Amino acid sequence: MTTTTENCWGTAYWLRNCEGFRVETEDGEQGYVDAVELTPGGEAAALVVRFGERFTHAVRVPVRAVEELDATSELITLGPLSGARGPAYRQLRIPAAISGREGAPTDS
Repeated sequence: MTTTTENCWGTAYWLRNCEGFRVETEDGEQGYVDAVELTPGGEAAALVVRFGERFTHAVRVPVRAVEELDATSELITLGPLSGARGPAYRQLRIPAAISGREGAPTDS
Protein backbone atom coordinates (compact mmCIF):
# COMPACT_ATOMS: atom_id res chain seq x y z
CA MET A 1 0.00 0.00 0.00
CA THR A 2 1.39 3.40 -1.00
CA THR A 3 0.39 6.57 0.80
CA THR A 4 0.99 10.11 -0.32
CA THR A 5 1.56 12.93 2.12
CA GLU A 6 1.11 16.57 1.23
CA ASN A 7 4.16 18.79 1.14
CA CYS A 8 3.31 21.43 3.74
CA TRP A 9 5.07 24.09 1.67
CA GLY A 10 3.12 23.35 -1.52
CA THR A 11 0.59 25.46 -3.35
CA ALA A 12 -2.40 23.88 -1.60
CA TYR A 13 -0.95 24.79 1.82
CA TRP A 14 -0.31 28.41 0.85
CA LEU A 15 -3.75 28.79 -0.73
CA ARG A 16 -5.34 27.65 2.54
CA ASN A 17 -3.13 30.01 4.55
CA CYS A 18 -2.90 33.17 2.45
CA GLU A 19 -5.06 35.56 4.47
CA GLY A 20 -3.44 38.98 4.38
CA PHE A 21 -1.46 38.29 1.18
CA ARG A 22 -1.38 41.12 -1.36
CA VAL A 23 -3.27 40.51 -4.62
CA GLU A 24 -2.62 41.94 -8.07
CA THR A 25 -4.85 41.43 -11.10
CA GLU A 26 -3.76 41.24 -14.72
CA ASP A 27 -4.99 44.82 -15.22
CA GLY A 28 -2.99 46.20 -12.29
CA GLU A 29 -5.71 46.40 -9.65
CA GLN A 30 -4.41 45.73 -6.13
CA GLY A 31 -6.04 44.32 -3.03
CA TYR A 32 -5.52 41.79 -0.28
CA VAL A 33 -6.93 38.40 0.76
CA ASP A 34 -9.47 38.99 3.51
CA ALA A 35 -10.59 35.36 3.90
CA VAL A 36 -10.18 31.90 2.42
CA GLU A 37 -13.26 29.75 1.77
CA LEU A 38 -12.58 26.04 2.25
CA THR A 39 -14.30 22.96 0.89
CA PRO A 40 -15.69 20.40 3.37
CA GLY A 41 -12.44 18.49 2.75
CA GLY A 42 -10.33 21.46 3.87
CA GLU A 43 -9.05 22.57 0.45
CA ALA A 44 -9.17 26.21 -0.66
CA ALA A 45 -12.19 26.83 -2.88
CA ALA A 46 -12.18 30.62 -3.15
CA LEU A 47 -10.46 33.73 -1.86
CA VAL A 48 -12.38 36.75 -0.59
CA VAL A 49 -10.32 39.65 -1.91
CA ARG A 50 -10.79 43.28 -0.90
CA PHE A 51 -10.24 45.90 -3.60
CA GLY A 52 -10.81 49.61 -3.91
CA GLU A 53 -9.20 52.78 -2.65
CA ARG A 54 -10.14 51.91 0.94
CA PHE A 55 -10.50 48.15 0.36
CA THR A 56 -14.27 48.35 0.77
CA HIS A 57 -15.17 46.20 -2.26
CA ALA A 58 -15.05 42.45 -1.51
CA VAL A 59 -14.86 39.98 -4.41
CA ARG A 60 -15.09 36.18 -4.21
CA VAL A 61 -12.36 34.78 -6.46
CA PRO A 62 -12.22 31.06 -7.29
CA VAL A 63 -8.75 29.60 -6.65
CA ARG A 64 -8.54 28.52 -10.32
CA ALA A 65 -8.02 32.24 -11.11
CA VAL A 66 -4.72 32.26 -9.20
CA GLU A 67 -1.93 32.42 -11.77
CA GLU A 68 1.00 32.81 -9.39
CA LEU A 69 1.54 32.63 -5.65
CA ASP A 70 4.78 33.99 -4.21
CA ALA A 71 4.86 32.86 -0.58
CA THR A 72 8.08 34.73 0.18
CA SER A 73 6.71 38.17 -0.72
CA GLU A 74 3.12 37.15 0.16
CA LEU A 75 1.86 38.14 -3.30
CA ILE A 76 -0.87 36.48 -5.36
CA THR A 77 -1.27 37.30 -9.04
CA LEU A 78 -4.69 36.69 -10.56
CA GLY A 79 -5.37 35.84 -14.16
CA PRO A 80 -8.68 36.27 -15.96
CA LEU A 81 -11.64 35.27 -13.82
CA SER A 82 -13.53 33.70 -16.73
CA GLY A 83 -11.88 30.66 -18.25
CA ALA A 84 -9.21 30.53 -15.54
CA ARG A 85 -6.66 27.78 -15.87
CA GLY A 86 -6.52 24.90 -13.43
CA PRO A 87 -4.04 24.13 -10.65
CA ALA A 88 -1.55 22.45 -12.99
CA TYR A 89 -0.63 25.89 -14.32
CA ARG A 90 -0.14 27.61 -10.95
CA GLN A 91 3.35 28.63 -9.96
CA LEU A 92 4.60 28.69 -6.40
CA ARG A 93 7.82 30.56 -5.75
CA ILE A 94 9.82 29.36 -2.77
CA PRO A 95 13.55 30.11 -2.65
CA ALA A 96 15.84 27.08 -2.37
CA ALA A 97 16.90 28.20 1.12
CA ILE A 98 13.32 27.74 2.33
CA SER A 99 12.57 24.56 0.40
CA GLY A 100 15.63 22.92 1.91
CA ARG A 101 17.73 22.16 -1.14
CA GLU A 102 19.01 23.72 -4.31
CA GLY A 103 17.02 22.86 -7.42
CA ALA A 104 14.09 21.47 -5.40
CA PRO A 105 10.74 21.40 -7.19
CA THR A 106 8.72 24.48 -6.36
CA ASP A 107 5.19 23.13 -6.81
CA SER A 108 3.36 20.25 -5.23
